[in-house]
Amino acid sequence: MSDIRFDLRYMNSVLGEINKAENDVSDSIEGMRKIAVTMESELSSFSAEGIKATRKIQSLIFEIRDLISKLERKASNAEKNKEKEIDIPPKPSIPTNATPEQSNEILSAYYDTVSRIEEQNAKIRARNRRIDEYVSKCNEAKPKLEAEMRELHQIEEALKGEIDNAIPAVHEFMGQASSANNQGSRINSAMKEFNSVFRETYEDAERLYLLNPTGISGYSYNDKQFVIKNTHSHILASSGDVGFSYSPERSNEGGKTEEKTTVTDEELLIRDKAPEEFFEKIKGIRKIKMPSSNLHRLGGKRFTERMNDLGYKLVTQPDGSTIDNNGMLHWEIRDDKY
Repeated sequence: MSDIRFDLRYMNSVLGEINKAENDVSDSIEGMRKIAVTMESELSSFSAEGIKATRKIQSLIFEIRDLISKLERKASNAEKNKEKEIDIPPKPSIPTNATPEQSNEILSAYYDTVSRIEEQNAKIRARNRRIDEYVSKCNEAKPKLEAEMRELHQIEEALKGEIDNAIPAVHEFMGQASSANNQGSRINSAMKEFNSVFRETYEDAERLYLLNPTGISGYSYNDKQFVIKNTHSHILASSGDVGFSYSPERSNEGGKTEEKTTVTDEELLIRDKAPEEFFEKIKGIRKIKMPSSNLHRLGGKRFTERMNDLGYKLVTQPDGSTIDNNGMLHWEIRDDKY
């Protein structure tokens, strides 16, 4: 019958890579989910801030427009307050029959009137100059305010354009993220299923490898008598595979057929996964071996520290690894505790 071979060390390595891949996929999905949530939150904030900024710009435009209207009204009202100068009356004629005193009185009264009119006209001209200066400043301010209003309109249009471009882009990204998450979830489910199946396969292979040699009780059919012999303790092939050979092996003493079994006490194989049961079984044992896959179930680093406290040290393989080709960890007491 052909040997059944398993490369437990390679399968153990693959199991670790599968676990890592599953964790990486899960982390990627969670990372993408967080990015999508963050993007949605940022988009909401961006939209709110965009609306807020747009309303602020529009408010400034309204204020400038209102200010321009006020300037125009004030300039117009100021123009209406300008006064015309008072005309100088013509020089009065003096009657021919007027005495010199009467002539002087008439001329004196005239010159007094002209003097008062000129004084009033001077005040009118001063007021009109101030009005002209005010209107001139209003006219100078108006184009500046109109230029600022045009710039604000441009900023408003640019802001609306950015919002109009950003929102569809973010929605497209969020759609892609959702699709990636759905695909990642399917991949993750497949990874979990494959991981579970592979782990069961590995554990089945490990159980097959760890089967103890046993004999089969004899029947009346001698050709049915054979020994199941676990050959894992033999020298392995160059491939590092673990094999199981099934071959007939009988001895006949005194007319009785008996099975031969090979028993070795060099190392004790401990398969327990519960720490207390494990440590109970290794009491008084100098050399033990255990499936490497049980390490994390027994406590990982804490288990290793407890083994070291008991005097056990991991046996390093020729290639520097602590796991042999069969996926086993070997422990040995090397101090004076025993």
